[in-house]
Amino acid sequence: VTERRQLDERIRETQKLEALGLLTGGLAHDFNNLLGIIIGNLDLSLSDWQGDEATRQAIDSALQAALRGAELTKSLLAVARRQPLAPTSIDVLQVIREFLPLIQVTVGSAIKVQLIEQATSPARADRAGLEAAILNLVINSRDAMPQGGSLTIKIREQHVSSEDTMLLAILAPGCYIAIDVTDTGMGMTPEVAERAFEPFFTTKERGRGTGLGLAMVYGFARQSGGTAQIYSTSGLGTTIRLYLPCTQGVVPEVVSPVPLAARREARILVVDDDADLLQITATTLHNLGYTVFTATAGKVALTILQDEAIDLLLTDVVMPEMDGRTLAAAAQQISPSLKVLYMSGFAALQGTDMSNLAVIEKPFRASTLEVAVQEALNA
Repeated sequence: VTERRQLDERIRETQKLEALGLLTGGLAHDFNNLLGIIIGNLDLSLSDWQGDEATRQAIDSALQAALRGAELTKSLLAVARRQPLAPTSIDVLQVIREFLPLIQVTVGSAIKVQLIEQATSPARADRAGLEAAILNLVINSRDAMPQGGSLTIKIREQHVSSEDTMLLAILAPGCYIAIDVTDTGMGMTPEVAERAFEPFFTTKERGRGTGLGLAMVYGFARQSGGTAQIYSTSGLGTTIRLYLPCTQGVVPEVVSPVPLAARREARILVVDDDADLLQITATTLHNLGYTVFTATAGKVALTILQDEAIDLLLTDVVMPEMDGRTLAAAAQQISPSLKVLYMSGFAALQGTDMSNLAVIEKPFRASTLEVAVQEALNA
């Protein structure tokens, strides 16, 4: 009876975290669109600024603040399990070994860092996402040990079977890489540990934390096909365990850099139902030297494609009447050689699968757009 009650509580907790994450992600989508307009206009203002230096610095300061806002929306997307990830087969041990110098600098000399290696199989995960998750856990451990202590990172292989009732409520049976981050800090009470993965929940004093760190870790783990768990005793310390699925026998992927080519003569059709974002994107591309056509709806875009020779379709993903994926398919029926680059603020929330597609995440700067466009043209 006790085990069944614990299982029910674990399922309810998972459902609550997912509901909170979905709400948080929806807010991130709206902020992304607003920040896209702000960042785009500030970027354009700076690109040809010829006024006084004080005003230029003020514009740049506003731009940096908007970019920090964009980083916050990425945190919200991580909480919502909707951040853009590029999972590959990675050697977790190697990643952590290479990360150890930064970990030691982060925690300081008063904390001893130890790595225990017991895993051999690679995991399937996004390397940048894993590094961000580990860094969040390390920062939490550091803050829990203001007088110093020890931090142990243990990596091992764990097989989830039909006997693992508690884990099976969350994970599919199979092989996982378990990453334990253990500190000898102040620990958590059961009440705090129960809420630790909730977005915006924090026990730190005002200004010392956003309450998103552990929520981001949990969101990353769940989006990667794994999970995260907390084991903590008040006054003794905390272990946070991260589960990531194994990819046995898979050689880690090596991505070759795509050479950038001067393709300023290319003709680009930009499609976005947000007129302000459309105008900013088109102006940015025009300033980069491209010939630009615009449309606020899929049907209008298809009409343009029938009348004009277009090299690249740059389209938003989520639009009324005709979404970006449907538009791209119809467009390539008209022009089979047409290249496609998608703009996405939060496509995964609407259930749109963007894996293996060229995507630029909103909000973006002019420099990021330039690189993405050239890579799409070279693909």
